[in-house]
Amino acid sequence: MKGIISLNNFSFRYSDKYILKNINIEIEEGQCVGILGKNGSGKTTLINCIIGELRGEGNISVLNTIPNIHSIEFKSNIGIVLDNDILIDYLTLNEYLNFIGQLFKLEKVQIEKSIKYWLKYFDLEEQRYRIIKFFSHGMRKKVQIIVALMHNPKIIIVDEPTNGLDIEMIYLFKNVILDLKKKGITIVISTHILSFVEDVCDEVIIINDGVINNIFSISSINEQKLENIFIEQINRDGD
Repeated sequence: MKGIISLNNFSFRYSDKYILKNINIEIEEGQCVGILGKNGSGKTTLINCIIGELRGEGNISVLNTIPNIHSIEFKSNIGIVLDNDILIDYLTLNEYLNFIGQLFKLEKVQIEKSIKYWLKYFDLEEQRYRIIKFFSHGMRKKVQIIVALMHNPKIIIVDEPTNGLDIEMIYLFKNVILDLKKKGITIVISTHILSFVEDVCDEVIIINDGVINNIFSISSINEQKLENIFIEQINRDGD
């Protein structure tokens, strides 16, 4: 069965240098998949291909279509939380979230309902009319997450979810992901934090030097530590 995210013999290169080589992945609806790899392994490039920001060679399908970051229809089904926290700094939080809701053509009632729910969830109610420029990094990350979720996407893509977050925020974000899984949302997480993957993911993809080393389920590792498996895979590949 073809996955909701499918890559078949997919590669990506800059000039003559391949960043991704012969990638084969099938991610089913409702799965939470963690992508693990060293710095420069190709994780972020893979994410950028899945969301349609980069085009490669071979076959790639997301929601039965070729991903296109410039398509409103495509983006309406995707929620993206990237490592950076680029926001429109001189809007208030309320203005910004309303603006995002309108971009996704949500009804006014739906926008207000979503804003109220997520501001309460992330304890941002008192910040609603504050200028975003003055938010801390952790608060900005919360805004990113809200923007990714408020239009009820079918797929959530997260690149380095814990950067700049305190323990409480990481706990909240884990709970968000677990709740989304129960609703059948497909989630892809690229991260260095193995404990985060162990807590929320169903399956793990290990990538090194642009090549998939291994794909396995969290349930299959039994009593082994994911850290040990990851190191063994990377070292074996280096040999």
